[in-house]
Amino acid sequence: MSREFSKVYASLWGSEKLGKLKAPKTLDPRVLYFYLVSNPHSNSSGCYDLKQGYAMTDLKCSEIDFRKGIEDLCKVGLIEMETGYHTILITNWVKHNEPTNSKHAIGILAQLQAATSPTLKSRRANEFLEYSEAKGQLEDKQMGAILSEKFKHFGKGIDIPRPRPDLDRDQDRDQDPEGKTPPAAAVEELPDDDLPEFVKAEWNKLAEKFDNTEIRQLNDARRKSIRARSIDVRRFLRKHHGQDPDFRECWTQIMLVIEKSPHLVGGSGANWHCDFDWILQPKNLLKIMEGKYLEKRSNGKTGDAAVSDALRDWVSRRNQELGIGSTG
Repeated sequence: MSREFSKVYASLWGSEKLGKLKAPKTLDPRVLYFYLVSNPHSNSSGCYDLKQGYAMTDLKCSEIDFRKGIEDLCKVGLIEMETGYHTILITNWVKHNEPTNSKHAIGILAQLQAATSPTLKSRRANEFLEYSEAKGQLEDKQMGAILSEKFKHFGKGIDIPRPRPDLDRDQDRDQDPEGKTPPAAAVEELPDDDLPEFVKAEWNKLAEKFDNTEIRQLNDARRKSIRARSIDVRRFLRKHHGQDPDFRECWTQIMLVIEKSPHLVGGSGANWHCDFDWILQPKNLLKIMEGKYLEKRSNGKTGDAAVSDALRDWVSRRNQELGIGSTG
């Protein structure tokens, strides 16, 4: 007869031996689910916050693969997430990980309290409450009083709407004025497979112009970074500049801002210029888009305002190329 369960130590995901194994090109959602129920950041409540960067490091996967895996698991009902939060809720958790006694239940609720999604931790608290009532754990006067107070803290009896699977903290987490739950967010468009080659060509044109190092090879790490940074830049331009460019135009704008930044192209006298792998670092690319490396204009503008000017210059030039005319 096969056994129903087996121990899996959370330290497995930091194992040196496991880390030596070659990661697959794409993340299997079954592996992601196994990670979500057993990783070092999980807890006894099955409802906890997980930062995307930690998971990507442990699983050696890209942001795109991680988000796609989360979406797949939400679709089949294995996990739930709420818009604007990093909280993971493993469904049917209480059925297989029930508290053994009142003291155990109190410990679980203490862990549950750390989750930031009010919707998901209230849902999980209600599930534990139903189990504790069914098992008679609330009949003990002392423990029952403590548990009742704990459950009350999580909003016992609240009619909780089912959350939407989403990882984007920038989206509105409130209901509309009529009290209706917002529709599920559309699936974000992902970069196509040919984009890295386009970015390589754009960088090499810039590198040739400023006697910088050209890219000769695109390995898997560079390709994944290009796709991830493409999403980052597109979100930035949507949020801060009201633009909705395609991914190629995103990189055209990146190269334009770099070209207008003397410090990045070796023109500041510091005997340094950025290379391609440097701009693929998230914090560096963000600083580029924020205008940190742009020189102060004669009108006193710098930073984001200067980037806005640079992007308007690009839009004007782009319109002229398309025969649309100047934006004025």
